Order: sequence, then structure tokens, then C-alpha cells
Amino acid sequence: MRIVSVSATPTNVCIGDTFRIDVNVQSYAEDTHNQIMIGASLYNGTYISDSPRDIKVSIPPGSSTRGRYFVVPAGTSAGTYDLLVALWFDVNENNAINSGDLLLHMVSRASYINVCATDVKENISEIEGGRLSVYSVDGRRVERIEKKGFYFVVDGRKVRKVFKR
Repeated sequence: MRIVSVSATPTNVCIGDTFRIDVNVQSYAEDTHNQIMIGASLYNGTYISDSPRDIKVSIPPGSSTRGRYFVVPAGTSAGTYDLLVALWFDVNENNAINSGDLLLHMVSRASYINVCATDVKENISEIEGGRLSVYSVDGRRVERIEKKGFYFVVDGRKVRKVFKR
């Protein structure tokens, strides 16, 4: 069993965002395997995992695509990360990847996920006073931020995700 390809959507995310990972698997086995886990991590010198979303999947003989989600955890630094995705055989059948399990195959997509900074502001006027463009999460430009929620602030080529309480 091996990973043929991996893709993620979206590849530009911020802390707290969720992205989907699709894994194209080729199984040379004669039977379906039901004890396969898909694990994923981000890496840029430090590994960042999302273990609660490691998922057990059933892999039939031949080619198939399976997916899982990844939530960028609090404390993740802004920057570019490699995406590492692995197939594990859940030997102890506890639905979690641990030292008792067998790594079947792993791939890495270099510099694949971009994580932006997320600021939490009590007073959004700290941002509104500058020469910045502000957008709602649906992509509309906002002249004045009045409601609570997430916004994207663009300063030249830099983008920050801001949460107004």
C-alpha cells in the first residue's frame, strides 16, 4: 500500500482554520484493509500535528482516494510548512496512531501550506486607523468593522486574519 499523491484545500490558512487533505492510495493487497489510519503533520523545523482528526479508513484493492481534515492549532507560528501525510496500520486497533502501530508509507509536500498570523483585538480601531484594506471572510471589502467576527487585513502583500471580540 502506498500514497500516490496528496493534495490540500485550501493551502493558505490561518490559526484556527480547517483544511482538507485528500490522499490517493494504491493498494496491492487482495482484500480490503479496515485498520488503516491517515495521519498528518505540518513541519518547518517543528512538527505540528492534529491527532484528534487522524482518521481510520477502509482501503480496498486498487486505487482509491480518502480524505481527512486538519485544524491549524493555536500557538502555530505564521510561515510556510511542509505537509507530511502517512498511512499507518492500526495494529492495536485503538483508533489512534501510537508507537504500537506500523508506518506503511509517508509522503511530504515541501513548502505546501502557508499559515498566516491571527490577531485578536479588543479595539479594532488599532487596525482601522492605518492604511490597510479590510475584507470580510466572504471576500467583500469592508469600510468599517462593526460586528464581531473574523476579518482579513491586507497591508501591501501581507495578510493577517483578525478576530474582533
